[in-house]
Formats: sequence, structure tokens, C-alpha cells
Amino acid sequence: MSKARDTLRSKYLGAIMGAAVGDALAFPLRNYSRNFLASVAHPLAEELQTCPDGFTPLGQTTGDTQCCNAVITSILERGDLRADAESAKLLAEHLIPLWRDMSVVDPAGDNSSAMNLIVKGITEWDNAALPCGNAGSGCLTRAIPIGLWNARDPEKIPAQVKTLVTITHRDDRTLAAASAVAAFIAYNVSSDELILGDILDNIAGAAGEFDEGIAQAILDLPKILSQTDHRALEMILAISPDEEYPPSRDELTDYVVPVLFLALRQFLNKPQSFEGALNRILRLGGNMSTIASITGALCGSYLGVENIPGNLVDNLLEKEEIQRNAEMLFELRRNLKRIEAATEQPDPAGKTDEPGVDEDSEDLNQDLESSSE
Repeated sequence: MSKARDTLRSKYLGAIMGAAVGDALAFPLRNYSRNFLASVAHPLAEELQTCPDGFTPLGQTTGDTQCCNAVITSILERGDLRADAESAKLLAEHLIPLWRDMSVVDPAGDNSSAMNLIVKGITEWDNAALPCGNAGSGCLTRAIPIGLWNARDPEKIPAQVKTLVTITHRDDRTLAAASAVAAFIAYNVSSDELILGDILDNIAGAAGEFDEGIAQAILDLPKILSQTDHRALEMILAISPDEEYPPSRDELTDYVVPVLFLALRQFLNKPQSFEGALNRILRLGGNMSTIASITGALCGSYLGVENIPGNLVDNLLEKEEIQRNAEMLFELRRNLKRIEAATEQPDPAGKTDEPGVDEDSEDLNQDLESSSE
């Protein structure tokens, strides 16, 4: 495997394993207050912890990881991801058993509100989404595979987000936040380095398809990055305020806007350290699974899986299944890109096959391959 493909594979696995690790780190700490977590002297992201209940196994993840995995398995089953009803229906079929069989772990309330309507037969899968005004963050991890899938086609992200997120959410703020997450994942996968201006332009452009206010706040993010944690939190809570989601000074709510901006800030302030970024996230208090998952995915998609501490990955409860699905998603997308390239770009006249020549020049991460030569 070429260096470029090694790098790309590592970022794919890093995004998905990073999200799962973030989820597993946050699960035992959920619903502790910010003040309590601030008083904990030891780092919170050095090792996975057991839950206080004494029954939950080490490395347990939540519905955030389960829903991310449902997107991946639906893509693998179809063999593609498109902004159409078939992709959405297939995802719904993979989400339904989690609620029908009561196997979803600590699910986000917004996801459950929609999915239970489907499971109970109250409505069809394509008419259960929460109405506008419900801007929870429970669907954000579905954006991670969308970003990976569209690393070379970021312009497709908003339409695919709308397809897969509106199974449960219709609010434009949620769609904007999910598009921003997917666009950031795509940027990390397809780029060698972080260039703040390019990042903000990319993710603001994706978010702006749904909410111009959030897009503008993303462009203004440098004002927040330079602040102390306390002042930054105040500024983030002031973005797109909503009476339905009153700001809490002692714990994180599930309102999608602060979840998005806190994840962006913590990653951008600690992009070279998975543990450093997650340790700050894990001190926010409240239900932190979603924000820890998104931050872990951002770190992993930039640093690669080898830069996520091995003890964290190894102790994930369902490590083998999560890793296997990530590998299969990577191979499926890479092979589709090669087929598309062969179809769309015929060989120049007179070209002959030469032994030893890498035929994977249209790899998903062509830019990486070029820069590594």
C-alpha cells in the first residue's frame, strides 16, 4: 500500500475510532457538574474508566457511536451514499432495531423522540422528524461518515446531510451544524495541514446552506479561539440563543449550537494532541457523549489512528466491529473512486501498462499522494 493510501486509511480509522473513544471516555462522566469535573486533579482522557453503576462494562459507548455505525453499515449494504430516499430509508432500517430491541445505549432524547414514533407505528420513517424548533445535537455523529465519504466531493455534503439527518431532525440549525462537522472531517482527511482560513471558509460554506447566522459565527471563530475558557464559553452560549435551550453555567445542554462551537474550539486549540483536546471537553459537565464523539472524530481524522493512545482504542468494548466497519468503508470508497476515474478519464492514446507503476493515481486522497512524492 502506498504512503498516500496508508495515510488515508489511518485518517478514516482515526475519525471513526476517535469518535468511539471520545464517546467511551465521556460515558462514565455524564451528568457530573462542570464544577465537580474542574476539581478533578488527574487528566480525564488518559484511560477509559468504569461507570459508577458498577454494571456497565469498561469501554462502553452510547447511541452516538451506534448511530454513526448505522450510517456506515447502511452505506456498506447499499454500496454507495447518495442524497436520495433509498439511502435515507436504508439508514432508517438500520436505526429502527436499536430502539425496537431496546439495545440503544443512553440515547439522545431528540433521537428517541423521533425513533419511538416509528417503532410504535405512529408514523412512517419519513414523517417522524422533529419539527423546527427542536435543535438537539443527537444526530451529529451521523455527519462523520458523510464527511469521510465526501473528502474529495465536499460540495455534496449539505444534500447528503439533509437526506440522512432529516429522518429525525428538520431544524436548520441542526442541519447546519451537521454539515459543518462533515465538512471539517472532509477537510482533515484531504489536507496535510490545518490552514485556519481555509477551514473556516469550508465549514461556513457547508453550514451556510442551512443557516447564515451559524455560518457567520463560524467565520468569526478566531475571536473565540483567543479567549480564556470561561470567556469563550460565554461567547459561545451567546450564539443563536434559544429560550427552549436556556444556557447552563454548570453543565452542557444538548443544544446543537454550543456543542458544535465548543468542539470546534477545543480541537483547533489542541489539534496535535488527542488527549489534550478531549481532556478539556470532558470537563464541560453534563451529557458530553456527543461533543466528545465529535471532538474525537476531528482529532482522529487529522492525526490518524496511530496518534490516538493505543490503550484507549484497545479497551473499546466493540473495538473489532467498529474497526472492521471503518476498514470496509475505506475500501468501498476507494474502490468506487477508482471505478469512477476509470470511467470518466479514458487512458491517453498510446499509453501502455508498465510493471511496477502505481495505477491508483485517482485515489480518494490524490492531493496527499502528490505531496508525498
